[in-house]
Amino acid sequence: MANTLKTLVDYDAKSDSLALSSPQKYSSRSVELGDIIIDFDAKNAVVGIELLNASALLKTLTRQEVSKSMLEQIKSASFVQKTVGSTIVVTFEIHLQTKTLANAIAVPLHAELAS
Repeated sequence: MANTLKTLVDYDAKSDSLALSSPQKYSSRSVELGDIIIDFDAKNAVVGIELLNASALLKTLTRQEVSKSMLEQIKSASFVQKTVGSTIVVTFEIHLQTKTLANAIAVPLHAELAS
């Protein structure tokens, strides 16, 4: 079942990190996939995504030009979680002034998440 989540956006240009999170939801554990950190609550629902080196990572993920100055002007963002078999797929959209960046991140359900 897909679950659309209201999203708070926090971009730090100095560290080039972008955090997308659900308000009033708390992380009980995280999975790190290189420069991507996915936060889960106690029921294995995704409550946040952090992108390190966000401008370069988003450029690679979306195949679009992305700069720090563009990320400083994010209008809104959202993410949706869907479980497909033994994989959690998190699809995100980041709305900038002139374009939308979108892609999906697949996270295998590991034993530590299933507990």
